[in-house]
Amino acid sequence: MRRKTQIIITALILGIAAFGFLIWSANRGITSPMFRHPEANAYEALLFAQKQLSDSRLDPTSPDLAQSVTNNAEALRLTRAALEKPFEAPEVAYDAKRIDGVIGGIGGFKSLALAIKCEGVLAETEGDYASAARSYVDIIRLGESIQAGPLIFMLVGVSIERIGVEALTEIEPNLTGETRSQIAATLRQLYETRLPFEEIELRERYFRRRASPTPIHYLIFSRHVRASMEKAKQKHTLAWQSLDALA
Repeated sequence: MRRKTQIIITALILGIAAFGFLIWSANRGITSPMFRHPEANAYEALLFAQKQLSDSRLDPTSPDLAQSVTNNAEALRLTRAALEKPFEAPEVAYDAKRIDGVIGGIGGFKSLALAIKCEGVLAETEGDYASAARSYVDIIRLGESIQAGPLIFMLVGVSIERIGVEALTEIEPNLTGETRSQIAATLRQLYETRLPFEEIELRERYFRRRASPTPIHYLIFSRHVRASMEKAKQKHTLAWQSLDALA
């Protein structure tokens, strides 16, 4: 009788496990609510803006700085228009087999940041610190915007944001009056609306979920990236604190 009971219990456990695996497998392809409005996404708009960079001389110390800024004027306009839209990493960014192609695209967003920095440096050389500050704020906006995605998006975004924060910190003593107040208010707003790290963790879990054929794979995957997630959280916190201090 005891043996029969053990067999029944074992069979139930195996049945529940098998059912759980079926549910896990069936739900792997479910689209997240994050992707409901791709037509309103700044991601594609920024990719398009990047392709409009007609001058690759993105060195702020270049003697042809003014010409480079002029050549990239349309790309800069498109970038700023894109920043008025909400940003969300595309669903393909959560596909482990296709994410490499996406990484190349977001890596190119740094070119947009450097083009904006060239614009700011040019304004500095002309003594227009107010315009330079607005350019550097736009770099910060770009960096913050593209962090809405799996972990790699946050890391690229933080690195771009740092470019803007460092440039703005250098000219901060030259900002006075109404310009100073406006820049401070904008930075405070960016600080308050920044995507919390918990939201980034949510997106990263979704990525691991899509990449894991079974719950066991998911647990192993999660354990493997635990140290990386902790380092990323520290970078996110540091960027948040730096922006707060600057504001």
